[in-house]
Amino acid sequence: MPIMTPTRVIDRRKEAERCGRIEQILQGARKVFLKKGYWSATMRDISEESQLSTGAIYFYFKGKDEIYGRICEDVMRLTVKLLKRSRKTGVSMRERLVSAIKAYVGFYTDYGEDFDVLEAAFKQVTLPEDINLSIERLVQEALSFVNEIFVQGVADGELPGDIDTWKLTMNIWAAIEGALYIHKRKFLEEAKYDLDDFIMSQINVFLGGIENMHRA
Repeated sequence: MPIMTPTRVIDRRKEAERCGRIEQILQGARKVFLKKGYWSATMRDISEESQLSTGAIYFYFKGKDEIYGRICEDVMRLTVKLLKRSRKTGVSMRERLVSAIKAYVGFYTDYGEDFDVLEAAFKQVTLPEDINLSIERLVQEALSFVNEIFVQGVADGELPGDIDTWKLTMNIWAAIEGALYIHKRKFLEEAKYDLDDFIMSQINVFLGGIENMHRA
C-alpha cells in the first residue's frame, strides 16, 4: 500500500476539489438549460445558478458549448450503462430486445430532465472535437448493443442469415425515438394511450414484420 505523503494528500484534495467544482458547474448548467434552453442561456446564468464566478467557470470550461457537450456526454454514458445493465442471456431475441428497449424508455421516464437537456440543442451545437468524438463513440456503442441482439438472433436461427441487422437496428431505434417524441408532445395522452403499451405495440408491429419476412 503506497505511503500517503503530505504532497500526495494535498494532490488528492485538489483533485477532489476540482471534480467537485466541475460537477457544481454542470449541475448548475443543467438547471439553466432546462429553464431557458441552450440558446438563451448565458455564462452569467450558469455562474449564478452554480454559485461560482464566471472567472472560475472559465478556468474549467472554454465556454457554454463545452459545458453543454460535457452534459450530453454524461447523458450518453448513462444511456449506454443502462442498456448494458439490461443485457439478458439464454433467452429469445424478442426478450433481449424488449429488455433493451425498456431500459432506454426507462431512461426517458426516470431521467426526463437529462433527456430534455439532450434534446435542447444536440446536433445543432458545434461541440469541441474531443467531446464530439466521445459522444459519437457512445452513440455507436448504444447502437452496436442493439445490433448485437439481432446478430445473435441470426446465429440462433430466429432471423434469416441474409438479413441486414444494422437496418433492423436503425428501424427499431427510429420507431422508439418516434414514440418518445409524440409522447413528449402529449399526443399519446390526447389519444388516451399508455406509453408502455404503445411501446410494446411498436415492438410487436416491428417483430411481426420481421416474422412475415422470415416466412416469405
